[in-house]
Amino acid sequence: MSKAKTIEKIEKAEFQDFFKEIPSIKLKEPLAEVLGAVKGEALFEYSFSDVVKFAGHACPTVAGAYLITLEGLKALYKKEIPVRGEIAVTIRGGREEAAYGPISQVISYITGAAPETGFKGMMFKYKRQNLLKFNPESGRKPYLVRFKDVNTGKQVEVEFSPEKIPALESDNKIIQLFEKVIWNGATPSEKEAFKDAWTGKVKRILIDRSGIENWLKTKEI
Repeated sequence: MSKAKTIEKIEKAEFQDFFKEIPSIKLKEPLAEVLGAVKGEALFEYSFSDVVKFAGHACPTVAGAYLITLEGLKALYKKEIPVRGEIAVTIRGGREEAAYGPISQVISYITGAAPETGFKGMMFKYKRQNLLKFNPESGRKPYLVRFKDVNTGKQVEVEFSPEKIPALESDNKIIQLFEKVIWNGATPSEKEAFKDAWTGKVKRILIDRSGIENWLKTKEI
């Protein structure tokens, strides 16, 4: 069988059903309009499935980063639609501390805010470079992310404390089976039990949100 035929037989990935229940994040992207990537107005909609494809997986950290962005932009813009490239982000921790690196990548993917490696813009417009910065002197826990509207100067800060998410018995399954699953030593039933527990924790963060007032806080600065 040729390589081409093999690729043709690959089916599109089917995500967990509960992903459809997770609110999407809508943003305007003026650069796509100017350069003709879209017909008419560029209103981009990012779903959690998009972020999973970007990250290559779903986990509590990716779920937390998505929720931080969702709630941060909601608090900053209220009923208005955010504009990519007009959002500055400060990660209040070092890029190599804890999970700040992966969290920053998810936020950058959605908002367009980029570190020093980002797009430099055209004719002083549409710049993304240095809109995402790290502040390692602020400590690493809880996770703190600040969003700023560069036009108005308005800022909000989101505090994410995953250790305060109510624990369930299924969390023990993750601990017990993690090493066996990663090193291919788990039985088929153990693999399924691990997946259920793992995705269950993601669902608790993005759908159930039990006790969210204790582990996700948003405030204006």
